[in-house]
Amino acid sequence: MKRKFMAALSVILILAVVFFTSWFYVGGREIACMQAVSDQYTCFVDKTNDNLSNPTTHTLTKDQILQLKELVLSSRFLRRMSHSYTYTGMCDTYSLVLEREDSQGKQVDFIQIFIVEDLYISISAPYTHERLTLKLLDPQFCEELETILLGT
Repeated sequence: MKRKFMAALSVILILAVVFFTSWFYVGGREIACMQAVSDQYTCFVDKTNDNLSNPTTHTLTKDQILQLKELVLSSRFLRRMSHSYTYTGMCDTYSLVLEREDSQGKQVDFIQIFIVEDLYISISAPYTHERLTLKLLDPQFCEELETILLGT
């Protein structure tokens, strides 16, 4: 009897650890709002350098928007309990706005993404009621984002 109880308890603990871990780990394909992004969106990116000089603005082409989508969907993240984040020192930051309008010019989707250089990504999509603050696990994420922005 005691042996069955210990075996059941062990299985329950293992399942709890697996479910707890899987909730914190977020594969990019789990971000529903990014799954819906297509070449029908427009995207504007404001980049502020770590020294706060020469902020730049980019308007992405349809191909760049699809590359951005694939970058997010293929990346790995950790979920944070809070929707806020802190960091020390100066970092490059990216503010992205993805927007889709219907044939009458009415906004039908809006996604705002804020990225702090290889640290955090915050995604807010009011139309799909998604709001995520995630730690970036891919150290080359911002490097790949820069490649997309430069169109190379």
